[in-house]
Amino acid sequence: MTTETKAPVAAQQPEQTHDEKVEALKAKLRVQHMKTLQNFLGDEKSALKFLSAMVYSVNNNPKLLSCSIDSVMDAFMKCAELNLYPSSVSGDCFVIPYAGEAKFQLGYQGIVKLLARSSIIVTACNLIHANDPWDYEEGLTPKLYHKPDIFSDRGDPIGVYVIMNVQGISIPHAMPKAMIMKFKDLAPGGKTKDSPWNSSKDPELWMWKKTCLKQASKKLPKNELLSKAVSWDNEATPIKEADTPKTITRPDMSMLDMAASVPDKPEEKQPETAE
Repeated sequence: MTTETKAPVAAQQPEQTHDEKVEALKAKLRVQHMKTLQNFLGDEKSALKFLSAMVYSVNNNPKLLSCSIDSVMDAFMKCAELNLYPSSVSGDCFVIPYAGEAKFQLGYQGIVKLLARSSIIVTACNLIHANDPWDYEEGLTPKLYHKPDIFSDRGDPIGVYVIMNVQGISIPHAMPKAMIMKFKDLAPGGKTKDSPWNSSKDPELWMWKKTCLKQASKKLPKNELLSKAVSWDNEATPIKEADTPKTITRPDMSMLDMAASVPDKPEEKQPETAE
Protein backbone atom coordinates (compact mmCIF):
# COMPACT_ATOMS: atom_id res chain seq x y z
CA MET A 1 0.00 0.00 0.00
CA THR A 2 1.45 3.31 -1.09
CA THR A 3 0.96 6.55 0.76
CA GLU A 4 0.00 9.51 -1.43
CA THR A 5 2.16 12.54 -0.78
CA LYS A 6 0.33 15.83 -0.97
CA ALA A 7 2.08 18.89 -2.28
CA PRO A 8 2.55 21.55 0.36
CA VAL A 9 -0.02 24.32 0.20
CA ALA A 10 1.57 27.67 -0.61
CA ALA A 11 1.12 30.23 2.11
CA GLN A 12 -1.42 32.85 1.16
CA GLN A 13 0.14 36.26 0.77
CA PRO A 14 -1.46 38.88 3.01
CA GLU A 15 -3.26 41.64 1.17
CA GLN A 16 -1.26 44.84 0.84
CA THR A 17 -2.26 47.75 3.00
CA HIS A 18 -3.19 51.11 1.48
CA ASP A 19 0.23 52.58 2.28
CA GLU A 20 2.01 49.56 0.77
CA LYS A 21 -0.01 49.87 -2.44
CA VAL A 22 0.81 53.58 -2.69
CA GLU A 23 4.52 52.96 -2.12
CA ALA A 24 4.50 50.18 -4.72
CA LEU A 25 2.92 52.52 -7.26
CA LYS A 26 5.42 55.25 -6.44
CA ALA A 27 8.34 52.81 -6.74
CA LYS A 28 7.09 51.53 -10.11
CA LEU A 29 6.76 55.06 -11.45
CA ARG A 30 10.23 55.94 -10.14
CA VAL A 31 11.90 52.82 -11.57
CA GLN A 32 10.18 52.74 -14.96
CA HIS A 33 9.61 56.42 -15.71
CA MET A 34 12.00 58.56 -13.62
CA LYS A 35 14.11 59.58 -16.62
CA THR A 36 10.99 60.49 -18.62
CA LEU A 37 9.64 62.49 -15.66
CA GLN A 38 12.89 64.46 -15.51
CA ASN A 39 12.67 65.18 -19.24
CA PHE A 40 9.07 66.40 -18.90
CA LEU A 41 9.57 68.41 -15.69
CA GLY A 42 13.11 69.69 -16.14
CA ASP A 43 15.16 68.08 -13.38
CA GLU A 44 15.24 65.40 -10.68
CA LYS A 45 13.98 67.75 -7.96
CA SER A 46 10.82 68.56 -9.92
CA ALA A 47 10.33 64.87 -10.73
CA LEU A 48 10.48 63.99 -7.01
CA LYS A 49 7.96 66.75 -6.26
CA PHE A 50 5.68 65.25 -8.89
CA LEU A 51 5.93 61.84 -7.20
CA SER A 52 4.90 63.48 -3.94
CA ALA A 53 1.94 65.10 -5.71
CA MET A 54 0.97 61.68 -7.06
CA VAL A 55 1.00 60.18 -3.55
CA TYR A 56 -1.10 63.12 -2.30
CA SER A 57 -3.59 62.55 -5.13
CA VAL A 58 -3.93 58.80 -4.48
CA ASN A 59 -4.27 59.28 -0.72
CA ASN A 60 -7.13 61.70 -1.35
CA ASN A 61 -8.83 59.29 -3.75
CA PRO A 62 -8.12 55.70 -2.60
CA LYS A 63 -10.44 54.30 -5.31
CA LEU A 64 -7.55 54.87 -7.73
CA LEU A 65 -5.82 51.85 -6.16
CA SER A 66 -8.67 49.68 -7.46
CA CYS A 67 -8.05 50.82 -11.03
CA SER A 68 -5.78 48.98 -13.46
CA ILE A 69 -2.15 49.85 -12.74
CA ASP A 70 -1.49 50.65 -16.42
CA SER A 71 -4.31 53.20 -16.54
CA VAL A 72 -3.07 54.85 -13.32
CA MET A 73 0.48 55.11 -14.67
CA ASP A 74 -0.76 56.44 -18.02
CA ALA A 75 -2.95 59.12 -16.41
CA PHE A 76 -0.16 60.43 -14.17
CA MET A 77 2.34 60.44 -17.04
CA LYS A 78 -0.08 62.60 -19.05
CA CYS A 79 -0.05 65.11 -16.19
CA ALA A 80 3.75 65.10 -16.24
CA GLU A 81 3.97 65.53 -20.01
CA LEU A 82 1.88 68.69 -19.72
CA ASN A 83 4.04 69.86 -16.78
CA LEU A 84 0.91 70.07 -14.64
CA TYR A 85 0.55 68.76 -11.10
CA PRO A 86 -2.42 66.51 -10.23
CA SER A 87 -3.97 68.22 -7.24
CA SER A 88 -7.20 69.72 -5.97
CA VAL A 89 -5.00 72.41 -4.42
CA SER A 90 -3.54 73.72 -7.68
CA GLY A 91 -6.58 72.76 -9.79
CA ASP A 92 -4.28 72.09 -12.76
CA CYS A 93 -5.45 68.54 -13.45
CA PHE A 94 -6.81 65.45 -11.75
CA VAL A 95 -6.61 61.67 -11.99
CA ILE A 96 -10.06 60.17 -11.40
CA PRO A 97 -11.36 56.59 -11.22
CA TYR A 98 -14.08 55.59 -13.66
CA ALA A 99 -15.33 52.05 -14.33
CA GLY A 100 -12.10 50.45 -13.10
CA GLU A 101 -9.84 52.76 -15.11
CA ALA A 102 -7.94 55.87 -14.05
CA LYS A 103 -8.65 58.88 -16.28
CA PHE A 104 -6.77 62.13 -16.79
CA GLN A 105 -8.99 65.17 -16.29
CA LEU A 106 -7.92 68.70 -17.14
CA GLY A 107 -8.72 71.42 -14.61
CA TYR A 108 -9.72 75.04 -15.22
CA GLN A 109 -6.39 76.29 -13.86
CA GLY A 110 -4.57 73.85 -16.12
CA ILE A 111 -6.15 75.44 -19.20
CA VAL A 112 -5.28 78.92 -17.91
CA LYS A 113 -1.66 77.85 -17.34
CA LEU A 114 -1.28 76.22 -20.77
CA LEU A 115 -2.70 79.31 -22.49
CA ALA A 116 -0.39 81.60 -20.49
CA ARG A 117 2.63 79.69 -21.80
CA SER A 118 1.63 80.97 -25.24
CA SER A 119 1.12 84.54 -23.97
CA ILE A 120 -2.68 84.17 -24.08
CA ILE A 121 -4.03 85.58 -20.82
CA VAL A 122 -7.47 84.79 -19.42
CA THR A 123 -8.55 88.17 -18.03
CA ALA A 124 -12.07 87.18 -16.91
CA CYS A 125 -14.26 84.12 -16.57
CA ASN A 126 -17.56 84.81 -14.83
CA LEU A 127 -21.10 83.58 -14.39
CA ILE A 128 -24.04 85.62 -15.70
CA HIS A 129 -27.08 85.61 -13.39
CA ALA A 130 -30.70 86.28 -14.32
CA ASN A 131 -30.80 89.73 -12.66
CA ASP A 132 -27.41 90.93 -13.96
CA PRO A 133 -27.29 93.81 -16.47
CA TRP A 134 -25.37 92.39 -19.43
CA ASP A 135 -25.06 92.50 -23.20
CA TYR A 136 -23.12 90.37 -25.67
CA GLU A 137 -22.41 91.03 -29.33
CA GLU A 138 -20.52 88.96 -31.89
CA GLY A 139 -19.19 89.94 -35.31
CA LEU A 140 -16.14 91.83 -36.55
CA THR A 141 -15.95 93.83 -33.33
CA PRO A 142 -17.25 91.53 -30.56
CA LYS A 143 -18.40 93.23 -27.36
CA LEU A 144 -19.35 92.06 -23.89
CA TYR A 145 -20.90 94.17 -21.12
CA HIS A 146 -21.53 92.78 -17.62
CA LYS A 147 -22.23 94.84 -14.50
CA PRO A 148 -23.34 92.56 -11.65
CA ASP A 149 -24.44 93.93 -8.28
CA ILE A 150 -22.65 91.42 -6.06
CA PHE A 151 -24.46 92.71 -2.94
CA SER A 152 -28.00 92.07 -4.24
CA ASP A 153 -30.01 89.02 -5.24
CA ARG A 154 -28.59 88.23 -8.66
CA GLY A 155 -30.94 85.32 -9.38
CA ASP A 156 -29.98 81.94 -10.78
CA PRO A 157 -27.01 81.47 -13.13
CA ILE A 158 -28.09 81.61 -16.78
CA GLY A 159 -24.74 81.53 -18.57
CA VAL A 160 -21.00 82.03 -18.43
CA TYR A 161 -18.40 83.99 -20.38
CA VAL A 162 -14.65 84.18 -20.75
CA ILE A 163 -12.41 86.98 -22.03
CA MET A 164 -8.96 86.13 -23.41
CA ASN A 165 -6.27 88.67 -24.19
CA VAL A 166 -4.17 87.81 -27.25
CA GLN A 167 -1.36 90.33 -27.74
CA GLY A 168 -3.50 93.21 -26.49
CA ILE A 169 -6.71 92.13 -28.23
CA SER A 170 -9.61 91.02 -26.03
CA ILE A 171 -11.58 88.06 -27.39
CA PRO A 172 -14.84 87.29 -25.52
CA HIS A 173 -16.85 84.09 -25.69
CA ALA A 174 -20.19 83.39 -23.97
CA MET A 175 -22.30 80.26 -23.53
CA PRO A 176 -25.88 79.98 -22.22
CA LYS A 177 -26.85 77.50 -19.52
CA ALA A 178 -28.69 75.26 -22.00
CA MET A 179 -25.50 74.75 -24.01
CA ILE A 180 -23.44 74.07 -20.88
CA MET A 181 -25.99 71.41 -19.83
CA LYS A 182 -25.48 69.60 -23.16
CA PHE A 183 -21.85 69.08 -22.20
CA LYS A 184 -22.86 67.92 -18.73
CA ASP A 185 -25.19 65.34 -20.30
CA LEU A 186 -22.24 64.00 -22.32
CA ALA A 187 -20.15 63.43 -19.18
CA PRO A 188 -20.26 59.71 -18.20
CA GLY A 189 -20.82 60.51 -14.51
CA GLY A 190 -22.35 63.94 -14.93
CA LYS A 191 -25.46 63.13 -12.89
CA THR A 192 -23.83 61.19 -10.06
CA LYS A 193 -23.59 62.68 -6.58
CA ASP A 194 -19.78 62.59 -6.63
CA SER A 195 -19.49 64.31 -10.02
CA PRO A 196 -17.73 67.69 -10.16
CA TRP A 197 -20.81 68.80 -12.12
CA ASN A 198 -22.85 68.41 -8.94
CA SER A 199 -23.45 71.91 -7.55
CA SER A 200 -23.00 70.69 -3.96
CA LYS A 201 -19.43 69.72 -4.94
CA ASP A 202 -18.92 72.82 -7.08
CA PRO A 203 -20.99 75.74 -5.67
CA GLU A 204 -19.06 78.28 -7.78
CA LEU A 205 -19.78 76.25 -10.94
CA TRP A 206 -16.17 75.90 -12.06
CA MET A 207 -17.23 73.16 -14.47
CA TRP A 208 -19.31 75.77 -16.31
CA LYS A 209 -16.28 78.05 -16.49
CA LYS A 210 -13.96 75.24 -17.58
CA THR A 211 -16.37 74.19 -20.34
CA CYS A 212 -16.64 77.75 -21.66
CA LEU A 213 -12.88 78.27 -21.60
CA LYS A 214 -12.23 74.88 -23.18
CA GLN A 215 -14.61 75.60 -26.08
CA ALA A 216 -13.26 79.13 -26.58
CA SER A 217 -9.67 77.83 -26.74
CA LYS A 218 -10.53 75.72 -29.80
CA LYS A 219 -10.82 78.88 -31.88
CA LEU A 220 -7.34 80.11 -30.97
CA PRO A 221 -4.16 79.33 -32.92
CA LYS A 222 -3.19 75.71 -32.35
CA ASN A 223 -1.17 74.96 -29.24
CA GLU A 224 0.29 71.44 -29.23
CA LEU A 225 0.20 70.85 -25.47
CA LEU A 226 -3.26 72.39 -25.04
CA SER A 227 -4.60 70.32 -27.95
CA LYS A 228 -3.23 67.18 -26.28
CA ALA A 229 -4.70 68.16 -22.93
CA VAL A 230 -8.16 68.82 -24.39
CA SER A 231 -8.04 65.56 -26.34
CA TRP A 232 -7.11 63.58 -23.22
CA ASP A 233 -9.78 65.40 -21.22
CA ASN A 234 -12.36 64.40 -23.84
CA GLU A 235 -11.40 60.76 -23.31
CA ALA A 236 -12.82 61.12 -19.80
CA THR A 237 -15.80 63.07 -21.19
CA PRO A 238 -16.35 61.84 -24.78
CA ILE A 239 -17.57 64.61 -27.11
CA LYS A 240 -18.30 64.05 -30.75
CA GLU A 241 -17.23 66.87 -33.06
CA ALA A 242 -20.79 67.07 -34.38
CA ASP A 243 -22.03 67.75 -30.84
CA THR A 244 -19.69 70.70 -30.33
CA PRO A 245 -21.66 73.97 -30.46
CA LYS A 246 -20.66 76.23 -33.32
CA THR A 247 -22.07 79.49 -31.89
CA ILE A 248 -18.74 80.77 -30.65
CA THR A 249 -17.24 84.20 -31.09
CA ARG A 250 -15.34 84.36 -34.37
CA PRO A 251 -12.83 87.22 -34.34
CA ASP A 252 -11.87 88.70 -37.68
CA MET A 253 -8.84 87.33 -39.49
CA SER A 254 -6.59 90.19 -38.41
CA MET A 255 -7.02 89.04 -34.81
CA LEU A 256 -6.13 85.47 -35.68
CA ASP A 257 -3.17 86.55 -37.76
CA MET A 258 -1.80 88.56 -34.86
CA ALA A 259 -2.43 85.74 -32.41
CA ALA A 260 -0.70 83.22 -34.65
CA SER A 261 2.47 85.28 -34.53
CA VAL A 262 2.76 84.97 -30.74
CA PRO A 263 5.70 82.64 -29.93
CA ASP A 264 5.35 79.91 -27.33
CA LYS A 265 7.07 80.56 -24.03
CA PRO A 266 9.46 77.90 -22.77
CA GLU A 267 7.86 75.53 -20.27
CA GLU A 268 8.13 76.52 -16.63
CA LYS A 269 10.85 74.68 -14.77
CA GLN A 270 9.28 74.96 -11.35
CA PRO A 271 5.48 74.46 -11.49
CA GLU A 272 3.56 74.85 -8.28
CA THR A 273 3.45 71.66 -6.27
CA ALA A 274 0.65 69.94 -4.43
CA GLU A 275 0.63 70.48 -0.71
